[in-house]
Amino acid sequence: MADVTGMAAGPALDRHQGGLVPSLECCRERGRAMSLRRILVPVLPDVPPSPQLDAALQLARALGAHIAALHIRPDPEALFATIPEALLTAGAERARYEAEASAEATQAEAGFAAWRARQGLAAEAPGADGVSAGWSSRVGPLQTVLARAGRLADLIVLGFPGMPHLVTGHAFDVALLETGRPVLLAPVPPADAMLRHVMIAWNGSLEAARAVAGALPLLRGAGRISVFTAAQEEGASPACAGELVAYLAGHGLVAAPVTTQDADAQAGPALLRAAVEAGVSLLVMGAYTHGRIRHLLRGGMTTDVLKQAALPVVMAH
Repeated sequence: MADVTGMAAGPALDRHQGGLVPSLECCRERGRAMSLRRILVPVLPDVPPSPQLDAALQLARALGAHIAALHIRPDPEALFATIPEALLTAGAERARYEAEASAEATQAEAGFAAWRARQGLAAEAPGADGVSAGWSSRVGPLQTVLARAGRLADLIVLGFPGMPHLVTGHAFDVALLETGRPVLLAPVPPADAMLRHVMIAWNGSLEAARAVAGALPLLRGAGRISVFTAAQEEGASPACAGELVAYLAGHGLVAAPVTTQDADAQAGPALLRAAVEAGVSLLVMGAYTHGRIRHLLRGGMTTDVLKQAALPVVMAH
């Protein structure tokens, strides 16, 4: 069983369901030290956005950030360009598609407006607590639109990729591999008190380093930080964990190392077991540290976490 001890030093703590979480004011002050001010929530056709919006709002309120909801819908020109005109029944199919897509966009925007009103958020100009939420819509290829918007965000919030919404897998790949920004995957139902206990999966890789750097504003607001290393992960060791603990200490953060000693256990399941045993509320990890194709063919920690995790996960590549 993983040994998890230690509390992050500094933040004022509030009680939450029997545990301690940082106060909102403390989170905002420490989060702004390394700013996370713009959270992008892509809104995809036929994918309910509420879990992602709720997760984004929780962090926005903790850090005083703006939520940018971006509705993306395919360009009908590109969609129908490869279909012979004779099969489109004199344009009837295209007209119907455009009408349905327009109705879906209108409904999505109305749903967002209702959500924003329920939460009492300002539209664009930050409110008294610095939190706001705005809506925009773009027509074009998902890859192009999401990549451009994601590069101008500090964090991208998506649902876990997979069935029944295949578009979520494409969106995750674009956000992770083409923006250079950390991606938060929000489970259903949304997790509560995400910053209560953050666990970093560390193996010293470039991807893990990028994940830690991108998550520093979140770590500054965390009530507790653990650093997990798996004995079977290439490059991971207690000494490796100690190096990250020392690095975090330089940022005023206290972290406790956690190492699984079971060399036969797979790294992904071992990480998730340690997270459950420690009551972790958020994972931070590098994704596809051995290359995406190898993970798809042979599996790996990233694949295991994407398929099995039931808690929020921040990933970077």
